[in-house]
Order: sequence, then structure tokens, then C-alpha cells
Amino acid sequence: MSRSVLYAIIIALAISLVFLLFPPAAQAHIGAGIVVDRAGRVYFLDTSRGRVWMVDGAGKLNVLAENKHGDSLVIGPDGNIYCEDVISGGVWKVSSEGSAVEVLPKANRSAIVGWTYFLTVGADGSFYFVSGYPDQVKLLKMDAAGNGHVFAGSTRGMADGPAREAQFREVRAAAWGADGALYLIDGDSIRKLAPDGMVSTLAGGQEEGFADGRGPAVRFHHPSGLSLDAQGNVFVADFYNRRIRKISPSGEVTTLPHAAWAWTPAGIATAGGDLFLLERFGMYNDPSIFFTWFGDFAGNPRVRRISADGTITSIASVRGLSGIGKTTGLLTLGMLAILSAIIWFVRWLLRRRASRRAILSPVT
Repeated sequence: MSRSVLYAIIIALAISLVFLLFPPAAQAHIGAGIVVDRAGRVYFLDTSRGRVWMVDGAGKLNVLAENKHGDSLVIGPDGNIYCEDVISGGVWKVSSEGSAVEVLPKANRSAIVGWTYFLTVGADGSFYFVSGYPDQVKLLKMDAAGNGHVFAGSTRGMADGPAREAQFREVRAAAWGADGALYLIDGDSIRKLAPDGMVSTLAGGQEEGFADGRGPAVRFHHPSGLSLDAQGNVFVADFYNRRIRKISPSGEVTTLPHAAWAWTPAGIATAGGDLFLLERFGMYNDPSIFFTWFGDFAGNPRVRRISADGTITSIASVRGLSGIGKTTGLLTLGMLAILSAIIWFVRWLLRRRASRRAILSPVT
């Protein structure tokens, strides 16, 4: 290996390390969906490949559905998986055997409320969406025929109170609690819509950052997924902080220990006292995506389980270059070639100048 190539590789690795450690805070379509059914099967979204994966009871990784590119993945009251394909705009029902049916086409709902973003499914089988960016942020409830109504939200902002008067900033994930309340990720805060229609803020506010504690003193940085356990604890995948946060029923926010240097928790699910993390290599939709081919070889995305005693085990990882990985791999090779050529040219130019100076120097 020539010195030029070696220098180029060192420079490329240094650039990659900087992007991994200090990524810019971009708002992105992350793909945070992960759920666990009553049989212990784990389902998760793979946005870079447009797939829904299932880890069966034997620990085998299977492709459950193709061409499903979305953020939310939920289990409905019928035990089936529901997700949105943002390419087609429809909401799909997927069985554990892999049968996929579009239950709410885009045309049905766009004729009623315009632009929408799928959040979850209710106990009665209704579909819940968020709509109205950027001037309004409203929560919608809709049936399979596209008939629906606004049940919470108004103009964009942040204000608690009665559902139709409350304000939201950027709702991007939702989860039901055992108390019948709908818990929401709203910007850098966690909100609660109670069964009586009152909206309150559990933790966080309008400023991003990292801080435990209570209420508005808490800081999150683009949380992307949340889940509740049987005791009423809310677990949050704090994406840009690369942390798992826990909100107790009393409102105390703490950070759970978990080792994942270059991996980012995008989604989280609770089952049987365990936590299941959907993790992605690096950050999504920022310069570190230039090196996602490395994560694809390592297994990206991956699922890990944190047991009640704190033990962390790997459940599954998706290996092999994705479409994005192939593209970024070629770009990386191209960058290395360009850097090698530049370094070789600079070294050649310096040697030539040095030799000319030696020739022109007077002999003493």
C-alpha cells in the first residue's frame, strides 16, 4: 500500500469519526417502529431496505413484509401489525404469517383531511394520525373508510389544556398506556392525552438538550420512540442524545445505562419486564450516513434486549449492504481515490520543487 493511499484512508476514517461523535441535529425520517407480540415475537422496521422484519420464537430473523417505508409500527387490537408506507401513502395490516393488506389507502384519507402521518391504532380499531404542519398540528381519528374528525390540537405551539384547545409542536410517535391515555412525543417533550380529553406535559419543553429531573427542567434531543410498561413507566428512545430515558409514574426522569458507542436508539418496546431497543448505526440523514456501508456490514439496524436485571443481549441484526449502503460505499471509494490522487499530486509537487531548488542552488 502506498503512502498516499494510507494517508487517504486515515483522513477518511478521521472524517467518519468526527461525524459519528459530533453529528449535526437534523430532523429526519428515522424509522422508529419496534413491537413485541404476546407470543414474544419481535417486529421492527428497516427503512433503508423498506422492510418489516420479524424475529420468531426461535430467534430466527425473517422478512415479514417488503416495500414498507415508514416510522410507526404498532400492534392492533386484533393482534396484527399495522404500519404506513409513505411511498404509497397507505396504511397496511400485516399478519404474523406475512400476509399484507392495504386497509386504508391514501385516497380515502386525503379526500377528508389532506396530509396526514400515521401514529397508531386504537382499541376500537380506529386509526390515529397527526396532520397540519407547519401552521397547525392536529390529531385525527379515522375509520377504514376515511371518515374522521379532529380530536386534539389547534394552531402550532405548546400549550396544555382541553384537547381541542391544546397546542402541539411536532408529534411524531404515540403509545397507549394501561390507563387508556395516549402518550405522545412532541418535539423535545413527552405529552399525555388523558381519556377525559385533557392534555398535559410529562417532561421536557421547547428546548433541546440533556438533563434528568422533573417537568420542564428535563431536556430531550429529538426523541423518536416511546413505550410503556405495565407499571406505568414511560421509556423513551432519546435519539440524538443516544440514551434511553425513563419517566416514572411520579414524573421523575432518569437515564438508563446501556453501552452503544456508535449506535443510536431509534425505537423502544416493552414486554415481560424487558426492554427491546431498535438501534441504528450512526445518525440518520446527516453526513455520517456517508459511511452507512460500515454499519451494514456490522448489522444495521439491530435489536437488543435489556433484561430487568440490566443484562444486555443481542436479538438480531440485519447484515448485507442496503441500497443506501451500496451508494455510500461507492462514494467512500470515490472519496478515497480522490484523496489519494490529491495527496500523491501534492507530494509529487513538493518533491519536484525540492529537486529544482537543489539544482538551482549555488555550489559553495
